[in-house]
Amino acid sequence: MPPNALSRVTRQVFPDWQEQTHGHRLKSLSAYAKIGAVPIIFNKTMTSVQTCLAQKPQPVATISVSSDEKVVVALQLMRDKRVRAILVIDDGKLVGILTQGDCAIKVLLPGLDAKQVQVKEVMTVNPVTVKLQDPIEACTGLMASRNFRHLPVVEAGVVVGVISIGDVVKDSIRQMGQQIGFLETYIKGHGA
Repeated sequence: MPPNALSRVTRQVFPDWQEQTHGHRLKSLSAYAKIGAVPIIFNKTMTSVQTCLAQKPQPVATISVSSDEKVVVALQLMRDKRVRAILVIDDGKLVGILTQGDCAIKVLLPGLDAKQVQVKEVMTVNPVTVKLQDPIEACTGLMASRNFRHLPVVEAGVVVGVISIGDVVKDSIRQMGQQIGFLETYIKGHGA
């Protein structure tokens, strides 16, 4: 890791690093460790939405219906593709998102017929979206604070994918695995 990157990451992850290092600018993790100030999450890197999408099985297919489609068609597509949400796209533009929860609460619970109700009547209009360069941590924050499980990824007005809560969890597990490997190497004394 270049020295500038080290100090940048150190300041982000360990803001009081100058106090911990007695004001010295350290060039390596081993120098950091010698003074007894090893941050646990030292090697944490921000994963972008693009990186997270790249971890999905390829090719990534965006599953969508038009807003004029009947809810039963959307439900059948969700079942067949084994997803819990589907994007609503009209004329190449994202206009909404429809989840299994929307269908259950807005169609089945009131006793409506999914074969008669159109998607546009029950979808979430103008869903919150993220961009490819957004950090996964921002997605996690949005999902937690707004109770979302799916975030459409839009770049230059075009839908390029969907990030789900499952994708975020898998990314966290991957990052933890990397961190464990880093710590094991450090503990064994082989350096970083």
